[in-house]
Amino acid sequence: MSMPYQYNIEGIWYNKQIFGDEGIEEPQTWDELVAAAEKLQSAGVMPMTTAGADGWPVTRILGMYIFRNVGPDAMTAIRDGEAKLTDPEYLAGAQALADFAAAGHFGEGFSSRDGDASSNLFLTGEAAMTYDGSWLLGAINDPERNQIGQENVGFMPFPAVEGGEGSVEQYPANAGAPMVFSSEKFGPDAASWAACIAENYGAQALQDAGVISGFKVNEEVTDISPNTAEIQETITEIDETLLWFEAHFDPKSNSLASTNITLLTTGQMSPEAYMQDLQGSIDAAG
Repeated sequence: MSMPYQYNIEGIWYNKQIFGDEGIEEPQTWDELVAAAEKLQSAGVMPMTTAGADGWPVTRILGMYIFRNVGPDAMTAIRDGEAKLTDPEYLAGAQALADFAAAGHFGEGFSSRDGDASSNLFLTGEAAMTYDGSWLLGAINDPERNQIGQENVGFMPFPAVEGGEGSVEQYPANAGAPMVFSSEKFGPDAASWAACIAENYGAQALQDAGVISGFKVNEEVTDISPNTAEIQETITEIDETLLWFEAHFDPKSNSLASTNITLLTTGQMSPEAYMQDLQGSIDAAG
């Protein structure tokens, strides 16, 4: 048994004030996102922060480009051997990410930046955007961390890739890191505790931190922040969800994807080499 403490969707959080000051509308395509990043950088603003030290936040961007370009079944096709990461439509994602990083759009030192540092760059107004999950709501709703104000935080889906088979209406979603119980040690006391959590956690997390969980909300919650309300509304309108880039990978390939992404985004590894190494690892595991 596991407990769904989170229900997350992912996308791009952006600073409404910075966008307004620079005359930038929400990018609808990857090319528009790159153009916005170039404009922000010219204005002396870090376009997008990411936690490069953690690896997976960067592979999320790679994966989303591929989903938008190839379609929602992009990574199941890799799992099932129907496509290769070295195919041109997949390789385009690695190239797009490498180009974005090479242009300086993640800011200096991003490869050694951890999650808290990255979030703080966005929440203090030093970065105009960050790709992140709705778990960021806990920090957005914390006035000590959020220095730009809730009213200046916007959320948009990862943009479309022109000519791609994916849709901006397809959101990546996951349940975070669940709590898992041992069947051997799951006795009456644990059952009572789990029942209490299942009954109350959904409302408590929503009320205290504006965080959306996978639990049913069993009581009325008041004073929900506009940011949380926006995510709730988005979730209710989603018809199709996506997993993350490495979701179907074996453990070794999963680790390799995160390790080598730093080499890719710092110019030490070509897009072709990144995808070849990763595909080789997947083939070896299969």
